[in-house]
Amino acid sequence: MVKSQYTKNDNEVRKTLIETYFPGCKIVDKPEWLNENISAPTDADCQAVLKALAKYTTSTKILLDYHNALQTLTKLHKVTLRWMNGNMGNDAADELARLAKSAVFVSSEHNTPIVISTWNFVNSTITAWNILKQGGYSLDAIEKGTSICEEQQCDGTVGYGGSPDEESETTLDALVMDGRTMNVGAVAALRRVKHAASVARHVLEHTRHSILVGELATQFAVQMGFHEETLTTSNSKRMWLKWFYRDHCQPNYWMGVTPDPSRFCGPYSKIDNLVHKNYDWPPMIKFDRFNHDTIGMIAIDKKGDIAAGTSTNGAKFKIPGRVGDSPIPGSGAYADNSVGGATATGDGDVMLRFLPSFLAVEEMRRGASPAEAARTAINRIATHFPDFMGAVIALNMDGEYGAACHGMEDEPFPFVVQDVTMQKYKIETVNCSWPLN
Repeated sequence: MVKSQYTKNDNEVRKTLIETYFPGCKIVDKPEWLNENISAPTDADCQAVLKALAKYTTSTKILLDYHNALQTLTKLHKVTLRWMNGNMGNDAADELARLAKSAVFVSSEHNTPIVISTWNFVNSTITAWNILKQGGYSLDAIEKGTSICEEQQCDGTVGYGGSPDEESETTLDALVMDGRTMNVGAVAALRRVKHAASVARHVLEHTRHSILVGELATQFAVQMGFHEETLTTSNSKRMWLKWFYRDHCQPNYWMGVTPDPSRFCGPYSKIDNLVHKNYDWPPMIKFDRFNHDTIGMIAIDKKGDIAAGTSTNGAKFKIPGRVGDSPIPGSGAYADNSVGGATATGDGDVMLRFLPSFLAVEEMRRGASPAEAARTAINRIATHFPDFMGAVIALNMDGEYGAACHGMEDEPFPFVVQDVTMQKYKIETVNCSWPLN
């Protein structure tokens, strides 16, 4: 009989394992690896374990996953679940302790309903949660939650009066996705209608299409009863005037044109006989929470139905007609009842090329935790575009969540969570570094 190397600082983990595999915390036969540094748990210890399990709301794997892993492991090593003979080999003991130590345990009960959203858009999360806690639908929570950000002009990058394009006009992109039906509704470059998320919901529910764009999306919205009005405000107009007259249209998104877009405003025309083979792309425009800063949201309701959505006014001073990642299914957001959901925020022109939300969901389908899935999606982009800025949040069907980010320098990426175990919303943060391990 061999003692494991894991003898200190693992009391709570070991107690959790004992409570799981020794019903009622009654030790049938004390295993040798449960050495003198760990005393047999008392009734008070059992209660402490249960409280600890209820306390945590995020994990690398839920406790049930570890239960299954441990079952498999004990079968491989021909050890009974209760370890009644205490005859565990060194490899088995170390592996069990390693698996247990790497987990942040949650209750085996699912943490649903739950809502999670990008950045620190607290009011949107509260609005969505109030719908979920009353038994409302996840799709309603997504629409109403993102609509609050549109109304409150979150960070100036969601809703009317922000991120004017080159012609000084604000346009909106939004997406809603139903993970139960796999149906999608989205609008892009929506003009003169403030409630983009709600228009996207109407696309989902009143058409057989998935995306409507531009002026004709506006025409559809008016047909559906939405009010048409300017999205320009005095603040967005001042922003554009400064960019055009004082900053000489810097930065902008043109390349390979004349006059030189790094020095002059347009109109531009293409450079004839431009050789693209060895053409060096200009430095990427710096993106941050104020440019550009989508609200992305994922929700699971009491029935277990998952929905996801986004809303944004896009990149500042974009070329008119530009569409970013937010309204693209699988890029801005994605949801599947059988797995979970994900949403992304950041440099949309780059991120949409990699469908990070879809990738994160597929990674969870393959068994990755939400945090691991988000890291995979971010790493995929950073491998090709190491200077990009962005983040992905992911939520699995059991209410376990995680996030990853890149390109925010020393600033952590915040996101907001509220679930059935919480009295109040919680702002989580994740540090950005690359490569993410």
